[in-house]
Amino acid sequence: GASAGAGSSAAGAHAQVPAELLQQREQLNERIAALEQRKGTMPPDQYSTLLQQLLVQLAEVQQRIDQGGGAGEGRGAGAGAGRGGGGNSDAQP
Repeated sequence: GASAGAGSSAAGAHAQVPAELLQQREQLNERIAALEQRKGTMPPDQYSTLLQQLLVQLAEVQQRIDQGGGAGEGRGAGAGAGRGGGGNSDAQP
């Protein structure tokens, strides 16, 4: 009952969500998938740290989407958007 109502209201909210937020969510999902593919090639601590950063960013973007794309929360998604790929090379032996 309740989950069906929540799903339909979320779908309705997407009509008002800026395409930028949907793109950010898609990019974060792609980065998470790419990180999962590289899991075996990096130290577990590094993988966990990077995955956690991406998941936090994804949660912030998803929250903004769920709220209809409110522009007031601009700091979340952009703050670490470039972090994931840059730190990998210097941590490898």
